[in-house]
Amino acid sequence: MFNLTVGPDGNIWFTESGGIGRIGMDGQITEFLWLGNDSPQAITVGPDRKLWFTYTAGNSIGSITTDGVVIEYPLPTASAGPRGIVKGPDGNLWFAEYSANSIGRITTSGKVTEFPVPTANSCLENITTGPDGNLWYVGDCLPPNPGRQNYVGRITTDGTITQFPFTSQMGGAIDIVAGPDGNLWVTEPIGRIGRISTDGTIVEFNVGVPANGPYGITVGPDGAIWYTDYRATIIGRITTDGVSTQYPLTVPFGTSFGYLVAGPDGNIWFTNWDEYIYRFSLQ
Repeated sequence: MFNLTVGPDGNIWFTESGGIGRIGMDGQITEFLWLGNDSPQAITVGPDRKLWFTYTAGNSIGSITTDGVVIEYPLPTASAGPRGIVKGPDGNLWFAEYSANSIGRITTSGKVTEFPVPTANSCLENITTGPDGNLWYVGDCLPPNPGRQNYVGRITTDGTITQFPFTSQMGGAIDIVAGPDGNLWVTEPIGRIGRISTDGTIVEFNVGVPANGPYGITVGPDGAIWYTDYRATIIGRITTDGVSTQYPLTVPFGTSFGYLVAGPDGNIWFTNWDEYIYRFSLQ
């Protein structure tokens, strides 16, 4: 399993090897498999109540209805490497292109527009809709190598891009989410969580030693920020004023945790790259 989101039907939908899966709050899983050994990347709910996903190996963006009908739309740039995807404030889907170094926009009818970012080799990973009505994105190429990204980016719905550099030598960023406090929050795979205001002010919080690897990030039902760690067997929580707590986990296959989401049942659901989905109770 890789990425996941809460669907319009109240189930959690996830990407996996071979296609898309659905899991109910009772743990029952339904799979829609048509891709062989390939796997979609990210998944989100569109304005049309379909699930929209990125498919890196197929160089396409796809949609799937809750009863399993799939449509794929090829990207105009070869080997674009689509990764994160989110519903935008303009009624379109927006996605990050890891290899094409661009932000993409696709309408629900399948029309694609790509906006190149000004910094080369940014390795764009994820994107979210900010509280200011813009799209915010991050990438994970490691600075201080020349030309590598060390910033958080903002793109308006008409394609205007602004970049806000980190003052520290951040090790790139993996995931980004709009917090309940009106800021953006990002995971940095050097033991930090970053908080970015909509004017570009950046504050970083240490949540472990640099060997820790914060990865996926989401807002919990408790109003705190929750994250996974792909190097440590933990799930982490940080309040909007920067107080962090880590919860050790005892699970099959230990680490390599991926993304996470707050479920409609009030729990945190997260993925493991070894084909597991977990539920973490806040009770």
